[in-house]
Amino acid sequence: MMNAPIRPSLWQNFILCLTKKYADFSGKSSRREFWGFNLVLFLGALFFSFAGTILTLASLPWKELLATDNQEVFHAIAQEHFMYFIITMQVVFLAIYLPFWSVIIRRLRDAGFHTAWGYGYMALGIAGLIKWMVFDRFRYSMDGSMDTTTLFLAVVGNVWFLLIVILACFPSRPEPEKLPEQ
Repeated sequence: MMNAPIRPSLWQNFILCLTKKYADFSGKSSRREFWGFNLVLFLGALFFSFAGTILTLASLPWKELLATDNQEVFHAIAQEHFMYFIITMQVVFLAIYLPFWSVIIRRLRDAGFHTAWGYGYMALGIAGLIKWMVFDRFRYSMDGSMDTTTLFLAVVGNVWFLLIVILACFPSRPEPEKLPEQ
């Protein structure tokens, strides 16, 4: 029986991307490493979003909220509690930002695509962040409405991300053979 190399589990790939390859944009990333990282990241985000929402709802002063008839007061009280959750999620997102991008760039390189696809998507995200910080002055819309620029960035960003996911599905391309020097 041959000694086949042991492939890391999806969890091990996630931990590897968060530790040894935290901000490693060089090299390549297999499909298993890419999807393992993103699956665990997605499931973790889903769990913590659900748990954070439950904890935030449990911490709301319900007697005070139900006693008010003024919708603005209701929103002000609720927003204060939800902002702690939003800020916590943003801090976690900043910690995950570099490994997320590095695994995308390595995966695109492994599949034989130019890394500009990943860097372009990263630039689009940074443009949205700058727009929010400078023009929106860190405000969130409580009614869910978006201005035209934000809507445009959201649509283009989602389409671009879908393209990156499709490109990440392609198999690894072998290195071109180097011809011996004459």
